[in-house]
Amino acid sequence: MSYENITPIFNNKLDKLKFLIKKYKHDFEVEKKKGNEDLQTFLNISIHEIDEVIADILTEIQTVKMTETKIVDYTYYCKRLNSIKTNFEKEKQENDFDEDETNDFLDFYKEIDIKLRPQPKTLLPNSDELTKQFKDVVFNTQKKTTQLKEENIFPDFFKGQTNTNFKIFNCFAKKYIISAYKDFSFLIANMSEENRIHNQKHKIWYKWLHQEKYINDKDYDTFLRKGNLLTFDKSYSEQRLNNYYNVIQEIEPEK
Repeated sequence: MSYENITPIFNNKLDKLKFLIKKYKHDFEVEKKKGNEDLQTFLNISIHEIDEVIADILTEIQTVKMTETKIVDYTYYCKRLNSIKTNFEKEKQENDFDEDETNDFLDFYKEIDIKLRPQPKTLLPNSDELTKQFKDVVFNTQKKTTQLKEENIFPDFFKGQTNTNFKIFNCFAKKYIISAYKDFSFLIANMSEENRIHNQKHKIWYKWLHQEKYINDKDYDTFLRKGNLLTFDKSYSEQRLNNYYNVIQEIEPEK
């Protein structure tokens, strides 16, 4: 049994950990159905790779000030993973690998995935006024025009005051859309899970995609005939997730 590793190259270890957790959380259920031997092989590979990344992050924390340490307590997850691994090895030696043990891994994947998701920013009640005052003081009239280009141009669809989330969407759409229905289903589902886009009815997305020329007339008819977009699980592929994180590295290289 072989597992191909197409993990993209990351600028920071946190993004690699996010990628692995999301990939393994999805693959876990797939491997679980194949039987005990395949699942044990999968878990051996996945926990080893995740353990290595967490260890790398812990080492980096000791030498570099990482803002990400405010997002998640890596030490806690390292202890949790070690505890699960110990139980896993014990059960495996006793040839008594059961349902509860596999669920420990699934809970771990889910737990850390939730913690690693981007948190919505809380704005002050008068944030718009404060932003306006800041622009008036710092920027002259000529620079204001440049600043406007970076503001969110599709606020009904993409979250945030800047254009970052749209740039991520647009970059993926321009580079990696091959099968429009499946690829856009994945992109929209994944960005929704990461709290980057607003909840919109699927038909509204279809109309917008068509108006902005992301899909042609034939694709638009196909989308309408399908009714709803596919869920993340049904549209997921490792290559799509790989492509998505390549886009993140390009648009948010320092995050």
